[in-house]
Amino acid sequence: MFHQIRSTLLAAAALSIALTACSGRDESSGLLATPVSSALGVITNATVNIYAADGKTLLARGQTGSGGAIAVPVIGYNGPAVIEVVGGADAQYFDEAAGRFLPFPAGQRMRAVAPSLGRGVAVTPLTEMAYQLAASKNQFPITASQAQAANESLRAALAPGLSNLLSAPTPVGPGAGAGSLGNDEAGRYALILAALAELAKGDASPALTVLNALVADGADGTLDGKNNGVAITVPYSNFVSEMSAALQTMANTYGTAGLRSNAGAQAPRSTSVDGSQNTGGGGGSGGTDNSGGDNGSKVDATINTALVGSYTLVMHGAEAGSPYAEGEEVTAVVGANNTLKINDSAELSNPFYRVFGTPNTAEIIWLDQANQIEYALTDNKEGHFNEINVGDAKNPGQSGIPRFYGQLRLETTEGAGPSGPPPELLAIAGEYAMTTVQYTSYWRDRGFRIRAGATMQIDGTTGVIKIGDSVTLSPDDAGYVFIDHSKGSAIARGYSVSTTVAENQNLEVFIYLRDDAVVAFDLIAQTSANSFSTLVAEFRPVSTEIQTVFDELLEKQSVTLTVVADDESYSSGYGPLCNEFVLSFQNGSSVSSSFNDVPFNLRATDNDANSAPVYVGSIYRGKDSFLTTEDAVRKLTLRTDRLELGAEGLIDIVGLFGDKSGDRASNDSTKIQAAGCTK
Repeated sequence: MFHQIRSTLLAAAALSIALTACSGRDESSGLLATPVSSALGVITNATVNIYAADGKTLLARGQTGSGGAIAVPVIGYNGPAVIEVVGGADAQYFDEAAGRFLPFPAGQRMRAVAPSLGRGVAVTPLTEMAYQLAASKNQFPITASQAQAANESLRAALAPGLSNLLSAPTPVGPGAGAGSLGNDEAGRYALILAALAELAKGDASPALTVLNALVADGADGTLDGKNNGVAITVPYSNFVSEMSAALQTMANTYGTAGLRSNAGAQAPRSTSVDGSQNTGGGGGSGGTDNSGGDNGSKVDATINTALVGSYTLVMHGAEAGSPYAEGEEVTAVVGANNTLKINDSAELSNPFYRVFGTPNTAEIIWLDQANQIEYALTDNKEGHFNEINVGDAKNPGQSGIPRFYGQLRLETTEGAGPSGPPPELLAIAGEYAMTTVQYTSYWRDRGFRIRAGATMQIDGTTGVIKIGDSVTLSPDDAGYVFIDHSKGSAIARGYSVSTTVAENQNLEVFIYLRDDAVVAFDLIAQTSANSFSTLVAEFRPVSTEIQTVFDELLEKQSVTLTVVADDESYSSGYGPLCNEFVLSFQNGSSVSSSFNDVPFNLRATDNDANSAPVYVGSIYRGKDSFLTTEDAVRKLTLRTDRLELGAEGLIDIVGLFGDKSGDRASNDSTKIQAAGCTK
């Protein structure tokens, strides 16, 4: 399995790096993914390491670029993991309490222990403490149950208003202000992190000061300003009471009215971080305790019709007590009448969504009441099959989430493997001569060069895919897997094919579609147990219509825009309502070191020559960028934003965050006046 790590371009409060999806598809890549949001402000030039359960075996490594973006595939591993973020000479972060960018120095690190890479993760000072707790108990290699217990212990003591310590906080950028944080799980987490930084306000690096103090103070299990009885320097004298005050301060600064009134419920319950004095489970919404009971808070669910069908699945990451053995093959039948049947067991009905402030509609869940086993299928929201997580309903954790038994993953689909070539591939058979826009060293030996041609051939009879002169993926290969993602999101649509070429060596190609035509492909290779390489190719030059838009904008060089709509449930980085900023247009790849051949990108700065960038962002990529025209307005969708070009030089930019698109800035005086932003 490939897990893509992708960081967004904006800050979350205080020290956090958030992997925001739950066994979902990264909208920017199309791969089965766990996206990462870099959130110390923008973390730049920091190393991200992904380790196996022992915390030592390196599975993957990457480095955030100047825009905080990173893509790290993890191949052939689905067990518990340690995610680590490491500073460096050029690394920096945005400090919430200081209100500016500060160094993230060499040797500085934050970690998280995750039960599985297939679930969303946030890396914060609290998850670093959970990591330290597991280390103090000599729990490495760590099991999924131990990772969940460590995170739950810290959450229950220090962040009782959250339902999950590994959930993603709301991104908060330098332009954030009152109303930026809502009274939901993400907003509450961001508030807690901002309050932690507030404890050390006035220090040279407040968030780092608090991070290091919490680790040192919590080493003996209690936040009391002592380490095994010896007094140490910490930025607080009474952690619980001072956090309570800091929470209210930061809620008044960044929160909505709902969060301001609920700030007190986010205060720590205990100074014990080893679980010995914790007083209860989570209350995700600041008043409703969803930690115990059958399945937590839930609402009825309806199956996405695109998921109806029969699937051959294989168990991965089987924990003790799992009803399925590691590698065991099962058949799962999803019925149009909202049912799920596994092998010859009884048919399950009445599926539900689990509620974390709002229902998580990506995961549809069935409970086998007789055997107390829970089956959670994703992605019901998008309508493409990722996996089924199997849980022990007899042992619910926070918000009713059961102990993790393992994951049933798709190995083959109808028309793939021994039964013949996938008909979907036969339908797009042909030769595609593309330009290599990104590659790593493995491909250097196979004749690929930056800006060199990378030809992909799909045989119309056999379905064999050939890339260059040396890479071949055939339905006859061992471990051949074809997955149809064409019913996924509008941005990440296509087909993935993977094969096993040798022991611990795998290949995957993801073919991106736009209007049912091939526009790009990614080729990822696992070259040994702990290393991988990536090649990205797409059609170049870009179409005449898109190049015309590029040329027009590059000729303008820059334009001043005013924020005319601000969705407080997320932050695009444009700033609050009526904020002015300068949007500049650039040709080249300076926006992200992760992409070597970018023909166009954007950069936004405050309307103040001395200020730091508020947003470093969207780039053109053939696999997730496209141009449409609606009512004479040309709309160029880039990686994380959409430009709308009207007549007479009118320009809007719309922030895209998952399925949200509520932030908008414009130079249209009519829209500016309508938003009440006239000076």
